[in-house]
Amino acid sequence: MTLIATAYAHECIVMGTDTLLQRTENYQTNKIIGYGSIQKLFFIRKTGTGISVRGRASWGEKTIKQILQNFTHTVESSMRQCDVADALQLYIKSNFPQLETSYHIAGYQDTEPFIYDLDFDSGLNLVRENVDRKGFLRYSVLARIDDTEVRNQVLPLPDFSKMQENQVFDFMETLFKLKIQAENLKPTPSVGYPIDYLFLSHDQSKFVSNKIASDFLLD
Repeated sequence: MTLIATAYAHECIVMGTDTLLQRTENYQTNKIIGYGSIQKLFFIRKTGTGISVRGRASWGEKTIKQILQNFTHTVESSMRQCDVADALQLYIKSNFPQLETSYHIAGYQDTEPFIYDLDFDSGLNLVRENVDRKGFLRYSVLARIDDTEVRNQVLPLPDFSKMQENQVFDFMETLFKLKIQAENLKPTPSVGYPIDYLFLSHDQSKFVSNKIASDFLLD
């Protein structure tokens, strides 16, 4: 299980993904025949939208990056973050409904942050995660943490509303470190280094990675 995590504090969003790829014999057996590395974190410059993925890395001859690049061709620079999220949901449902991949979608509209979860296991239901039932902004981390030991070490969560960018980054590094330590005890680990990060604020974006920026960019 790939780990993708998106932390949202008062002044920034930090998206993170591991890069481990499990190579399987086929979709039917899911028998692991080797390991590699793959890009799971992407950025649409014209709208300032970050997208991270977990699950299947390809469909037929198309990689997940190629699928998202084709989607980006349909995105206009005038679109709001909610429009991009809605459009991605429609694009995947219409063209790749059986692609077992889930997505985090994040960005700012003016100074307001938007965090969306588009989860395959929930029928590709799109949920905005950073607002409560009354519509007020809330600050936390979006991640699926299946390991009890890892959860016990990161819970209770800190107060993200009071955290600075460096503190959010430290939390994310700790989360990935704990998850990878837990995975390394398993016969077939599914999360591994290196970790890619994307920092977003209302007026800038930056990557923390040993890769070149073009690896992340969809446009």
